[in-house]
Amino acid sequence: MKKFLVVGLIYFSFIRCSNEIDIHVNLGYLPVVYCILNLNSETQHVRVSRTYRSDSENTGKPPVSDSLIIREPCEIYIEKWSDEKLVETYLFTKTGNSKDSGFFPVQGQETYSSNFHAQPLTRYLLYVYFPDINKVVSGVTLTTSYPVSEDPKPDLPRSITITRERGYTARWFTVRQAGIYQGVFSLIYLESLGEGTTFHSIQWFLPNVLNDRPDELITQEINPKRFFDRLVQGIPVIPDIQRELVGVEFTLIAGGEEIGLSLRTSDIQGFSTSSDYTNLDNGIGLFSSIARTHVRNLVFSNLTEDAICTDPELKFLNFKKSGSHE
Repeated sequence: MKKFLVVGLIYFSFIRCSNEIDIHVNLGYLPVVYCILNLNSETQHVRVSRTYRSDSENTGKPPVSDSLIIREPCEIYIEKWSDEKLVETYLFTKTGNSKDSGFFPVQGQETYSSNFHAQPLTRYLLYVYFPDINKVVSGVTLTTSYPVSEDPKPDLPRSITITRERGYTARWFTVRQAGIYQGVFSLIYLESLGEGTTFHSIQWFLPNVLNDRPDELITQEINPKRFFDRLVQGIPVIPDIQRELVGVEFTLIAGGEEIGLSLRTSDIQGFSTSSDYTNLDNGIGLFSSIARTHVRNLVFSNLTEDAICTDPELKFLNFKKSGSHE
């Protein structure tokens, strides 16, 4: 679950579908819908699929590969509400991103998109009409707001110090309508070979924090051993490559309350008959939001640069001090 927000949430509405509900009678499929409104994007996505039909005489047998296919185009729209009034309606159209990368790599698990910028702390209603079964799936969410980073703080110059003996502590505040958070540090470095230079990055993922109470100060540390181990494991050894540290960026991610409830539910035994949390009517899935705060004005201190460039375990990575290629 460590990288859930960074990897899972960015593509949440594209990769997840339920396969834990058995349907043994010919009553039509149960729709599966995922939509995570991205407050940092001008394009929003909805992912639609369906539960598969299991074999009532052989429940251990995998379902046929076309059991998730949506055969008729869906009609999808999202409404924006303010002060109990409908403000705007956004229609969605089918995209070409229809091939699943999971257990069922088949065409038919469709994605739809619409161009609009979702606003923080705003009420949105989702409607998805499945014409082949004459069923409407609906849901409502109140979007989260942008998480507040205290250290490192946006718009203030900050040097980051990490050595073998010293880690770095990030501090940030929880916000309204959020249920889960994750911080990501990205080390940016330059590779030089001959006259060619390229920029690269490597990430550290802080543990997820489940918290649905606003205005609480949270502290998290980058463990120094894990920091140096990540460099050794994540950066390839390439003969004759020279590397320099360029800087570091911090991204703080907040996921909506529904995402936090989904993860909490999966950890509670006996909470419900299904391990899948849903906030949709007439189907299963998730309708929620995500927001990111980026801090890009960060550099490594001289102590960090010295620690990386002179560390015996990192000598094969050929990091040199800035401007030094001897």
